[in-house]
Amino acid sequence: LLYSNLVKLRADQADLQHAAEAAVALKDLDITIFDAETVTIEHIGGVSRARAAATKKRKLFVVDHLGLIEPDHRYVGRKVDELGQITKRAKQIAKRTESPVVLLCQLSRKVEERPDRRPILSDLRDSGAIEQDADVVLTLYRGAYYAEMDVRQAKSSDARDKALAEQAATVDKLEIGVEKNRAGVAGKSAHVFIDIKHSAVRDEKPMPRDNRGQLRSEGEAQGGSDLFEVLLAGREERRVVRDGLAEELARLAQLVRQDALLPEERDLVVPSGPQRLAGD
Repeated sequence: LLYSNLVKLRADQADLQHAAEAAVALKDLDITIFDAETVTIEHIGGVSRARAAATKKRKLFVVDHLGLIEPDHRYVGRKVDELGQITKRAKQIAKRTESPVVLLCQLSRKVEERPDRRPILSDLRDSGAIEQDADVVLTLYRGAYYAEMDVRQAKSSDARDKALAEQAATVDKLEIGVEKNRAGVAGKSAHVFIDIKHSAVRDEKPMPRDNRGQLRSEGEAQGGSDLFEVLLAGREERRVVRDGLAEELARLAQLVRQDALLPEERDLVVPSGPQRLAGD
């Protein structure tokens, strides 16, 4: 089902049938869309807290996008301060509701000026506050988009052929880069299937089907990297270190209570530390 067919009133009977089936499926999903004309981060905070209080289920809040959030009147005209206030409040919302908050952000045009157009942190518009407050920063890269651009701008047949080959090789591929990962390893990426015409992203390429929804051929689906495995890479090692540190702190706290610290261990404990160590 092509979204463009619906909005341009070109949908046929099969499209309408698919739309009706999708509407039935979406009706059963716990998804709420707030499409206000103007919105502030305070408004988002109020809505998210109300939704979180209404159910014990874990929520996911997605803001599309960061640039459309109205700044506080105190910071109007000061872009860095505007974004800093928004990202800080978004972090507070995540902690208070115990739910992830996903802020979508546009890239600067500088990414198109490099040979390697994969986004990096500095490509995020006014990225300082985002880098500081975000626990995870994911970037999206679709090689076919830039290959299509190169085809149009090619000045020789060889350059055009190279761009066409790149476009064919990446037409259904989306690369998700992990540029920041506070609880894991950054610098890795995952690859998933994407169908731009249908606005669809999947973990793996689906099997081809006919108009009746039947499989056209047998075979295995084309899988990609698991994004969650990428995000969690290195987390186990950090957990081991953290648990080991917690055990050592607990041991020191017990020795403090018993006044049995060795001389070399006394330097590890601050003078006002017994109560804090016991609490940690």
